[in-house]
Amino acid sequence: MIYILELREKLRVVYQKFGTYLNLIFKFVFGLVVFLLLKNAFSNEITFLSTPVVLALALVTAFIPSGLFALVCAGVTIFSVYKMSSILALFILFIFLIMYFLMLRYTPKYGYVLVATPVLIYLGMPVFMPILLGILATPVTIVPVIGGSIIYYSLRAVGDVTKGQDAVNPDEALQIFKGVVDRFKSDKEMILVTVILAVILMMVYVLRRSKFNHSTEIATVTGVVVSMIIFVLSCVGMDLEMSIVGIIVFSLLSGAVAYVAYFMRTVLDYSAVEIVQFEDDDYYYYVKAVPKIKISAQLSEVKNISEDEDKDAGKESVDEEKEAEYASEDTDVTYEDEYDDFDVTIDTSDIDELTATTNIKDINYQNHDE
Repeated sequence: MIYILELREKLRVVYQKFGTYLNLIFKFVFGLVVFLLLKNAFSNEITFLSTPVVLALALVTAFIPSGLFALVCAGVTIFSVYKMSSILALFILFIFLIMYFLMLRYTPKYGYVLVATPVLIYLGMPVFMPILLGILATPVTIVPVIGGSIIYYSLRAVGDVTKGQDAVNPDEALQIFKGVVDRFKSDKEMILVTVILAVILMMVYVLRRSKFNHSTEIATVTGVVVSMIIFVLSCVGMDLEMSIVGIIVFSLLSGAVAYVAYFMRTVLDYSAVEIVQFEDDDYYYYVKAVPKIKISAQLSEVKNISEDEDKDAGKESVDEEKEAEYASEDTDVTYEDEYDDFDVTIDTSDIDELTATTNIKDINYQNHDE
């Protein structure tokens, strides 16, 4: 476990250092996937979504907020449908306006949820977004999830009715529009999937906010299991156009990826839970404190043992040579040698002056005696 926590901290350090560039890369890749799916969905009708245009749109959307990203995707979709029929384009515009007034106007930061939900439903991973948002977000995200599901099935209704047509004959436009609306209203799969996604999101959120230990893990597992059971029963009972094996595999994958995202954000240490209680003048409080696991990423240092040993051996040899030199100098030097090295010079002029002075003193003493 300690190695996983160290790896998590290293990844967090890398993200903190290069987070701006990584976010741009993630947004570019996500935009590229979205516009490629739009190109494939309208391959015969959309001529302007060439590869350079797709790359340019993905690059532009990497530098804009999520709300504008959703509006760009809506504009591309409406223009694509408009090339088939202006009436169908008005229908899609009406759907997007409803989504705007319900969601983007009040929660613009969840624009990516509105775009990612239909993409995930198309890829067979509809439960990924509800589980992830139930763990990391608030219940308000249920609005973009429902909106994304409605957008997906409205586009699918347009695609099914106009399948194989490059453009809609103006004489048949009203009839096709009526067929799209009837298909949209009678789409039981849309209602079922939308309700399931909303229920899973709320269930995961409520379990995650519960007071028992490991609530996040239990909420994730419960969301995956319940979603698999409901979707499998729906496929058997209502003939949904979904693969049972795909539902099981992608549900497990969605739960795993969602929990990894939560793990990179927060890790709790339930072995050190503390229950604190205190009171004031009006209330008595019971607080459950669960500490977060924090571990510093240890940077491994590679040490070359062979080089260090060579350096130590070299130092020891130098020290031995110095000691030998000192020993040899001490044994060879004698007092005689030291004295022989000195040159003694005596100034005789001082001695002569001293003798002369002494003789004068002696003469003076003699004269005094006489």
